Amino acid sequence: MVPRALDTVDRWIAAHRTRVERRLDRLGTYLDAATEADEEDIMTERTDRHATIVIQRSFRAAPARGFAAWAKADERRCWDVPGKDWVIAAHEQDFRVGGREHSRIGPKNDPAYVSEGIFLDIVPDARIISAGTMADHDARMTATLCTVELYPEGSGTRLVLTDQSAFFGRETEADRREGWGKILDRLEADLERPVHEKEH
Repeated sequence: MVPRALDTVDRWIAAHRTRVERRLDRLGTYLDAATEADEEDIMTERTDRHATIVIQRSFRAAPARGFAAWAKADERRCWDVPGKDWVIAAHEQDFRVGGREHSRIGPKNDPAYVSEGIFLDIVPDARIISAGTMADHDARMTATLCTVELYPEGSGTRLVLTDQSAFFGRETEADRREGWGKILDRLEADLERPVHEKEH
């Protein structure tokens, strides 16, 4: 009786061992796939893209007038957003070399884009260089070195804007180029407005 009992136990263990081993194999496959997915997520989070964007515009206003539109916080609040449906909920700037700037912009119902920067170089009526970051709520999206150059062009100005950015959020180079285009359209419209209209 004992040998038969032992034989039955051995067969039961063998059958269940196979079943358990299959389950462990499936668990191992699942864990390997999960690990690969986690590694892909980490790589995605750490991936950044770099781009240099250069945009040129000609304005009828003189360089000094164009420079003032950047230098004066009250005036900059009138145009420095990429669309009529966007608002500047907050904007402060200490316009000097080493001075800081802060703004919060976005669609009227959610102005959650936060820009923080510092002025690195300022040549009156000729050049402004700044460095800064842009975040969507608390998620940082870009880091940028921005150079604005103003050249006399007849009685007007040729503006050259160079944006050198690292993108590590949802924004793309195309988004940034389009955004700057809309901002410079609004700057041109602001420069065309008579001074007395801005005072009302």
